[in-house]
Amino acid sequence: MSNLDKKFYKISGSIFGIMAWIIGFLSFTIAIILRSSVDPNFSLTSKYLCDLGIEKYDSHFIFSIGFILNKSFLIPFYISFGFLLQKKIYKSYLIRVAIVTSIFSMLSLIILPPFLLDPYNQFSCSMHGILGFIHFSSATFAFTLYGIIELSNPRISNFYAIVSFITAFMHGFFLVFSPIHLIEWFTIGTDFIWVLIHTVFLFKSDQTQVQNIVIFELDYLLKYNRRVEK
Repeated sequence: MSNLDKKFYKISGSIFGIMAWIIGFLSFTIAIILRSSVDPNFSLTSKYLCDLGIEKYDSHFIFSIGFILNKSFLIPFYISFGFLLQKKIYKSYLIRVAIVTSIFSMLSLIILPPFLLDPYNQFSCSMHGILGFIHFSSATFAFTLYGIIELSNPRISNFYAIVSFITAFMHGFFLVFSPIHLIEWFTIGTDFIWVLIHTVFLFKSDQTQVQNIVIFELDYLLKYNRRVEK
């Protein structure tokens, strides 16, 4: 076991998934409550998630900060999840493509909040549309790859592949039916579900790897002591 592997196991990738999930859920929920308290017209059927980032409402502070932190924590989570898949599937090139696409998708969202402040600014609206398209199209591709990778590995339950395919479908579905606000909220919901389920999967796998490391090191020490005694 290399020193690099040991360093990765000291910080479980599932921690990043947990932090992203908690920060995202709390910041989005608080922002929705704050916005709804001053804007009775706000609803999931008439507004998009990004409408919470409009500068006119104070809710944009908590939303923007939570949004950026949520996507930032997801980057190391996707990398850790990809490393785990590589160990289970013997370094498929599809895993590397999925990781790069996931990071690209997150980066497009990290730089998005400044373009949400003024919905009447033409340049901001254009950038919002471009970055949104980049995210949903790349996310559709990435989640599809994760589903294919998980489905191809008999050591991974098909349940995870189904969750990935559903998440990919919802992102692609919103690209086609983007005028329907509620579809975006359902898509965001599947996103949260995917992260939560795969965070648990990553946590369980990391614990198994840690146990293997401990057993490996104990076995090594026992063999070493026997050699010294001889």
